[in-house]
Amino acid sequence: MISSVGPLDPHEPGDGLSRRELLSRAAAGGFALSATGLLAACGSSGKSSSGASTSTPVGGGTPRKGGTLRMGIGGGGPADSLDPQVVLDGPDGMYAFAMFDQLNLVDEQMVLGNRLAEEFSPNKDATQWSVRVKQDVEFHNGKTLSADDVIFSFARMFSPKNHATDAWIGAFVKSMKKLDPRTVRFELNQPVGWFDLAVGDGGVTGIVPVGFDPKAPIGTGPFKYVSFTPGQEAVFERFPNYWGGPAMLDQLTMTIINDDTARLNALLSHQIDMSASILASQVPQVKSVSTLQLYNTRSSGCNPITMRVDKAPFSDVRVRQAIRLCIDRPQVLDAAFSGYGFVGSDLYSPFDPAFDSSLKRTQDLEQAKSLLKQAGQSDLKVQLVTAQLFPGLVQQCQVVAQNASEIGATINVRVIDAATLFGPNYLSWPFSVDIYPGLRYLTTSALADGPFAVIDETHFHLPQYETLWKQASATLDTGTRTQILHEMQQILFDQGGFVIPTYNNGISSLSKSIGGFLAEDLRGYPPGATRLNELHFTA
Repeated sequence: MISSVGPLDPHEPGDGLSRRELLSRAAAGGFALSATGLLAACGSSGKSSSGASTSTPVGGGTPRKGGTLRMGIGGGGPADSLDPQVVLDGPDGMYAFAMFDQLNLVDEQMVLGNRLAEEFSPNKDATQWSVRVKQDVEFHNGKTLSADDVIFSFARMFSPKNHATDAWIGAFVKSMKKLDPRTVRFELNQPVGWFDLAVGDGGVTGIVPVGFDPKAPIGTGPFKYVSFTPGQEAVFERFPNYWGGPAMLDQLTMTIINDDTARLNALLSHQIDMSASILASQVPQVKSVSTLQLYNTRSSGCNPITMRVDKAPFSDVRVRQAIRLCIDRPQVLDAAFSGYGFVGSDLYSPFDPAFDSSLKRTQDLEQAKSLLKQAGQSDLKVQLVTAQLFPGLVQQCQVVAQNASEIGATINVRVIDAATLFGPNYLSWPFSVDIYPGLRYLTTSALADGPFAVIDETHFHLPQYETLWKQASATLDTGTRTQILHEMQQILFDQGGFVIPTYNNGISSLSKSIGGFLAEDLRGYPPGATRLNELHFTA
């Protein structure tokens, strides 16, 4: 038996915990959720591509084996870690993808698929899930992956002392039992029809061997540990017995370069081969260099403005809707993000298969004015707290403030640093901003507004919504679940506390001599992030 790790009290405004502390205790959303997470550190805005998404590999020339790929990453610091279960920033995530694997993972097209798992299946009522790992998967030290390692990994994740990013999943699990050398049965506290998605969405449930020591890390990933200096550099070398096929590269070096200009200059001067993120303003410079290629992908990552629905004036749904209706969303996209992305309608997870794309919101100044008048707030005055968590986010808030002035409302934009935004007042700001990664709908809702939400910025606790959330969570039938999720999205569209004017593309730059990555990653990750064994230099 294991002791389940329950969620934080969803009705307490953070109890003075910082964002990092909250995430280290209970965040399910992957490394992109931290203030310097993957979307902030490894993705930027880029011109939206139209039409159907593609999984075509990129890169011309003949692939050649060997070489060292030097990657520049932003967002690192002295707290960086090689622990694949404590992933709180962009570099942590990339280190985890190099050295470790998960049982399953949501891929570049937002499709959940198995990795180390050969089978990941529920019983008839989803109160039990059985996982059978692939045969002859080898750890870097030669040990064969077994059911014991799976149980150890999840027990370690659920232990409060380890502050794992996905510790919240422990609230679902009553016990784990080894059925045979390769099979584990998870006994759940209640039916959970999406338990496999909860485990696989976000990239923070790395499997480690029994007795794992993060100071001498051993994984099953395509690269194995060579050296590591937190906040500076990590060096990995090819693991020849990788279950997914040995990496093409001999070595992978990830160097922390937090300054955007310095990181691009390092790429231009051939000190690195890939910049995991560049700014939209740097795109013309990259395009002018014949030896560089631009990586530009649509992403469901977003930068929401959050309204606390339990505090005036946002406790009045008419005020919330007026703010949403006054916004010129194409103007936000163009002015704040140079047109690099696509407009949103205040709902997250636009690439989830269950996303209701029929819910569209456009600017309606007359309706917005009318709603403010009905609410007795024709001269509304509020303060919007923001920080430059993502290029263009402050400008987004300024455009929204300008739009609000057209309906007689005054939004004073207060710019603070990220440390203050995500400090003790985090989750208490009445009107503020955040940064969210490209995750599936239920995963994001589990974080943001479900009955056990830990990143509870809007304090949206509508009983009807929470009942639907529990129904959706319990069902195994995807058709039924989609219907319920559409009902939930309609409620958020009509009454929720998120303002999501745009979704922002991921953009990176790398040498034209590098291939082996897919043309699009709807999660917003850098090129080849979860397929590092396939990256290669070309002849």
